[in-house]
Amino acid sequence: MDTNPTEENLEITSEETGHGVYRIRVRGNLELATSEILRTHLAKVLRAGHKHLMMDLNEVGYLDSSGLAALLGALRRVRENQGSLRLVCNVRPVLRVLGLTGLDRLLAIYPNEESALRDLPKTD
Repeated sequence: MDTNPTEENLEITSEETGHGVYRIRVRGNLELATSEILRTHLAKVLRAGHKHLMMDLNEVGYLDSSGLAALLGALRRVRENQGSLRLVCNVRPVLRVLGLTGLDRLLAIYPNEESALRDLPKTD
C-alpha cells in the first residue's frame, strides 16, 4: 500500500483491489492547497500502468474548484489511456458540489465500493 500523508490536511492511500482496479482513498480537504498532491499521485499511478481507477472520496470534508479541476484532469488522463475512473462517495457536501457543477453527470459516482466494482469493464 502506498501512503502519502501531508501537512496540508490531505492523505492519499492507494492499492490494488485484486479486480484489475487500483483503489485510491483520499482523506481530508481537496482544495487549492492540496489539489496538486492528488494530481501528482494520480500521475504516478497512471505512469505505473494502472488504467482502471476507483477513487474513494468518503473521507473528503471539503471540495473546491481546484479539487474539481484535479478530478476532471484525472478523468481526462484516464480516458486518454483507455481506462476508467469511478468515484465512491456518499458525502453530502461533496455530492452537492458535484451536482451543482453538473459533474455528477460526467463522472461515474457510486455510493460504495461494491457497486463501483460491479460494472467494471473487462480488464486486459
